Amino acid sequence: MHLRNTWPSSIEREQTILKAQDGLVVWDFDGTIVDTEHLHRKTILELLTRRGYTPEPGWFDQVMGTPEEATWERLASQGAPVDSPVEMIAERRNLYVDAAIAEVTASWIAEDLVEAFHLAGATQLVLSNGDFDSNRAVLEHIGLPHVRMIERGDGSKAGKITELAPQVILDDRAGYIMLGQKLGAWTVGVHTKQTLGLLPADAAVSIA
Repeated sequence: MHLRNTWPSSIEREQTILKAQDGLVVWDFDGTIVDTEHLHRKTILELLTRRGYTPEPGWFDQVMGTPEEATWERLASQGAPVDSPVEMIAERRNLYVDAAIAEVTASWIAEDLVEAFHLAGATQLVLSNGDFDSNRAVLEHIGLPHVRMIERGDGSKAGKITELAPQVILDDRAGYIMLGQKLGAWTVGVHTKQTLGLLPADAAVSIA
């Protein structure tokens, strides 16, 4: 499936904004508001290289989109010299934020819809499996004033989405798209170069 960096037609955009009217919108961050997955791969690999470790082929596909604590736990289970997930997250934070601020801008879909959702009276939250402090720093840098980053809390991202019961979900992972549809939300699937498989969303776009 080939997707251009624009809406397939104006109908999908109009429907997305209509579904968000006076409702709650939940945005994913990496791979949706920003295309930063390559920077996560690069900075995780840099920490592993500093420790003289080369991960097994396909390692990033196995951890992409998961909470960072789980990423380091999985790498440790494969033999990576992980100090502790908390320490690895802290060590990587500045490395990633500096790289993202130097390179990243808001995706076209975020630039297009954040203001439109705001004018439609929607509340917009950003919910991610990534490190909260890192994502918040990058979000503040790219300057999207109508969205607010929230934490998962002690539960999972899926649990938080279920609790919030949004009217619109924008995500690059099939599991969250399918959860949104189960909850009755309108879903926008956002493809990047790293996205695995197809996204069974109501509307599909690409930021690759």
